[in-house]
Amino acid sequence: MQFFSLLTLVLASLTLAAQPLGTWKLYFPYKDATGLEDAGDMVYVSSTQSLYSFEKNTGVFTFFDKQTALSDVGIKCIDYNSTTKTLAVAYNNSNIDLIADATEVYNIPDLKNKIIAGTKNINGICNAGAKIYFATDVGILAVSQSKREISEVYVIGKLGGNAAVYSVAVGNNKIFAATEQGIKSAPLNTANLQDFNSWKTYSTQDSLPEKKFSLTGFAANKFYAVCNDTVFGFNGNYWNKLFFDTALQVLNVQSYGNNFFVMLHNTQTGEGKVLKIDDSGNQNLLNVSVGSPIQYFIDNDGTTWLADMYNGVYKNSELINPNSPTSFNSFNIDVKNNVTWVSGGGADASWGYTYNYSGMYILKNDTWKNLNGFSSPALVNFPDIVNIAVANDGEKAYLASNREGVAEVDLNSNTIQQYNKNNSPLLGAAGDPVATRVTAVALDRDNNLWAGNAFTNFGLIVKKPSGDWVKLPYFTVNQLIKKIVITSNNYKWMLMRPGSIAVYYEGNILENTSDDAFRILGTGKGYGGLNNGNVNCLVEDKDGAVWVGTDEGIEIFYCAGSVLSQNGCDAQRIVVERDGYNGYLFGTEIVRALAVDAANRKWVGTSNGVWLISADGKKELLKFNTDNSPLPSNYITDIAINHKTGEVFFTTEQGIASYLGDAIQGSETCDKAVVFPNPVRASYDGPIAIKGLVDDAYVKITDATGLVAYQGKANGGQMIWNGKTYNGNRVASGVYTVYSANEIGKEKCVAKIVLIN
Repeated sequence: MQFFSLLTLVLASLTLAAQPLGTWKLYFPYKDATGLEDAGDMVYVSSTQSLYSFEKNTGVFTFFDKQTALSDVGIKCIDYNSTTKTLAVAYNNSNIDLIADATEVYNIPDLKNKIIAGTKNINGICNAGAKIYFATDVGILAVSQSKREISEVYVIGKLGGNAAVYSVAVGNNKIFAATEQGIKSAPLNTANLQDFNSWKTYSTQDSLPEKKFSLTGFAANKFYAVCNDTVFGFNGNYWNKLFFDTALQVLNVQSYGNNFFVMLHNTQTGEGKVLKIDDSGNQNLLNVSVGSPIQYFIDNDGTTWLADMYNGVYKNSELINPNSPTSFNSFNIDVKNNVTWVSGGGADASWGYTYNYSGMYILKNDTWKNLNGFSSPALVNFPDIVNIAVANDGEKAYLASNREGVAEVDLNSNTIQQYNKNNSPLLGAAGDPVATRVTAVALDRDNNLWAGNAFTNFGLIVKKPSGDWVKLPYFTVNQLIKKIVITSNNYKWMLMRPGSIAVYYEGNILENTSDDAFRILGTGKGYGGLNNGNVNCLVEDKDGAVWVGTDEGIEIFYCAGSVLSQNGCDAQRIVVERDGYNGYLFGTEIVRALAVDAANRKWVGTSNGVWLISADGKKELLKFNTDNSPLPSNYITDIAINHKTGEVFFTTEQGIASYLGDAIQGSETCDKAVVFPNPVRASYDGPIAIKGLVDDAYVKITDATGLVAYQGKANGGQMIWNGKTYNGNRVASGVYTVYSANEIGKEKCVAKIVLIN
């Protein structure tokens, strides 16, 4: 068992005025509620990736995640016990956390770590007080509340074999289990619950089918069970069929006080309902305003609480969801002028449709704005947003749909204009003429929109600021552009499906193709020189080189400016030392995303996490994965950097995370350098950031006598100092002067730092 105090972390965070360097943020959705538990003066709410509490009187949210205290991501279910004040949390990977008094987190990873044949999913929790029962594919895990460890395992299948358990209920000194072999029960005071002979299996003789039962519960001295959307009740001797409706699907059950609630979904109308069974057995079918209710209760204050799988949590009729992205689905990301745009759509491995309607999530001033068919009528039929192109001001963007064309979104005017084959020169796709497949978009320096119109005879098309469109005849109906990157010399580098690269330059006049230059880069020497033709991403660095991510690492076009010349340009691979061995840069990794920070260092996203490497790629600076960081998944889909703040965003298969890096965009002139924190007190031992410098400035820090305490080079427009001399000792108390200048000694800047020991 591992223990972590949430309180100390919360208190520490309150003492800081800004996000510290090297720390993480997790941007999880909260609308997809999967659990709702009453904890007296607050409620706990779980979603697929996250957990939070909501204070009933104050409306204050407290968030629990891997960055703060939780041991994992991907929450399967939760259950709260008011006597022990403990919330049990089960994860999709079979990990377990216990949160005591909302402040202390205890991890029980035994089932997660155990290697067994078959599956070991946790399907449900019964938090019964002294023991917490976890219904799993391997049986029932009984966790001791006092020791916070697994005390027993009940394998209760026929003849002692395995039987998956989906739900557990405890009451009247008995334990009931809904299993794949039917309902089983045993007295809690049985000498050995680990003996399968101690368990009774109910059969047709008890008026119960010996079939898979998915749910069970206990309320008002009565046990309930669900099989194939039929609700049964147990009177102590035999079972009665209480409720069945062919149109109503049972989603979940909830016991609260003397009432038993059954959450229902009408498969014909899409409406949600809640069946309430009181302590007298009276049934009342309640209409609710959501389609997929997952939890429902009325607390002791008379407040109605409702959790819906797609809309979140309602307090009476008011939504109380924290601000967040709509979904954890995240495919493409871009940041301009402190505004972050994330596409929630995507494509399958062959770039086919996924019919994902998650839409767009936009982060501005620490607030998320979600654009999708529910919030914006213009996007009702706009699925699978696979790419975005954001204007430099961050207020306008173009969204590429793998099925429905392009949407132009303007935050200032609050308008959305859609372009497809019906109202623009965009063409329908060969083989699916109803669809307008736009798979890539990019904006050039003149605000021309470049779009990949897949599976058409004009696969590359341009929308000019005037509104005119220009079709370019360089691709056939069999081709698809996955990504367009426009480099500093205005070349268009395009990733093709399945993996080659096309480079294009339009010359002086876009409409005149006679001065165009076009080349396909592949694997042959003199033809691009790629070692691996499966290209997944590319980026231009600050030196004009183009870095390419493939299924076998990184290849670099150092001569990218000559790629369209007569002699062309071939990619090169660099050899680096990694784990004591020489090899090609990321040669054993599938590189899926690349980004260049303000210091020209490269962030590399793979299927196994993310790395930060030096500007030349020869030195590994940082490495993050799910084991050593709050990353929700090792599978990185995209990376983008806010160069004004240094925040590095990662989109993954399981949501969005960010890391505050130490490189920010430098200024052309140094008007005023800013130091944070300042003064630096004795209790502070973290990084000291010197911001506002010119790009890649050289910095010297001297004491009052003029002696140099430290010198270094800025990462972009920021240098980090640890308050120590070269020998690793903290400098003496005093006022220190920061001198900075560019590489030729111009654009000088001075600042003061006060250090107190």
